[in-house]
Amino acid sequence: MALIDCYECGKKISDVAPACPSCGAPAAKPASTQIEGSLRAVPKPSRTLSFGLFMGVFFAPFIFFWFLLRDGYSNKVKALGLCWLVIFVYGYLNSGTGVKDFQADTKSSKPVSKLQQLEEKYSDSNATYNDVNSEVGCASKYSDQKKDDIFDSNFKNRWMVWSGIVVLADADDVSLNVDGIGTQDLQVDFLEKGAGYNLKKGQKIKVRFLMTNAGGCFLPFSGDYAVIDGQREFGKLGDVFKDVKKQEKISENQEEDYSSSTFKFKSDAHKTEGVISQDISWVVQVASLSNLSIAERLKQKLHNLGYESYIVTKEGINRVFIGPIQERAEADRIRNQLERQNQLKGFVARYQNPETPTE
Repeated sequence: MALIDCYECGKKISDVAPACPSCGAPAAKPASTQIEGSLRAVPKPSRTLSFGLFMGVFFAPFIFFWFLLRDGYSNKVKALGLCWLVIFVYGYLNSGTGVKDFQADTKSSKPVSKLQQLEEKYSDSNATYNDVNSEVGCASKYSDQKKDDIFDSNFKNRWMVWSGIVVLADADDVSLNVDGIGTQDLQVDFLEKGAGYNLKKGQKIKVRFLMTNAGGCFLPFSGDYAVIDGQREFGKLGDVFKDVKKQEKISENQEEDYSSSTFKFKSDAHKTEGVISQDISWVVQVASLSNLSIAERLKQKLHNLGYESYIVTKEGINRVFIGPIQERAEADRIRNQLERQNQLKGFVARYQNPETPTE
């Protein structure tokens, strides 16, 4: 029991008295339940992280993280979601898979053809027809099982370049007599349909092909993706022709003489010295280039196609020659062939035996 002040007269009264004894005013009791009820905070809803929302936040936090900011999710859940969003954004910006990078990759990427895949997958072979025939063909003395093993390990799926006489000509394939004995030694399908349309029986050609099947005494060796004269018009080797067209400074379709004393041979010229003789009198000037690197690449390209070539430099111009060639008709044929197949407008020049090459 305690004393309180009367709200009417101000005198002390008992807190349990029903009224003030002095003035008779009823005792005023505070409505504690109503006050407590009005001051009590409204409880917030409690939310749990569902499996669907968790997967959404995990794979696409850009979109679904914002759902975690609603009332009801604990601060721990919100903090974890924010940390994952930061990690995801950082990884996205540093992975090279952004929109700009993707667009750049799309523009710069080029489709890879099946032939280019084969070129990169399978290696070249310098094996001649006689080499292959003596190992796995009719001239071989090995057992059939060993010949199969040798063919699979050494010759199958190898790029080869063979020359022969046309025995059977079709638009899409050709059969060649390679050794000059018998009839068919090699049958190949062309890379491009119709590539053999103009071939004639008895014509001598050179083909580059991917060896696929071994031959014997009755069946020819066979290959695929064949191109006449071993020409490749794509990839690193094919691109050199485009570079030649860009860098070429002199390209005239006319005969021209030159004196060996006015040219300084590069270091690779001495390789042709041993095959030079007084009977050989013609060369084909393929290109005249200011860029020595492109000239050397062109020389290598011509070598891969089966042509003997060399570089001569004068006044900063690097001239690429094929030869020496004994017959003028053969030189003309090579010039026309290069122009037709590779758009290289060379010309035939008279050859003069050079002096001792200098470095």
